[in-house]
Amino acid sequence: MNISYIEKNTNSDYISRLSNDLSLIQGFLSNSSNDLLYHPITFILGIILAISIYIYKLEIDFILFCHNSSIYNPCLNYK
Repeated sequence: MNISYIEKNTNSDYISRLSNDLSLIQGFLSNSSNDLLYHPITFILGIILAISIYIYKLEIDFILFCHNSSIYNPCLNYK
């Protein structure tokens, strides 16, 4: 900073700018911290839910296949 700039502005200008900048930083951090926690947790829970639905569907398909299969039933142990 130049000396003329410092002489031209008063202390209240610096305090006002600092206060404004700090409130902007505080708002950014509070909003970003919520997003940084919320989105990854939602993504992980979505993946877990999708996998569990897929596994559940496979189990139902296997049960229906074993129950309705008349030619070869892989659920029974043929030797």
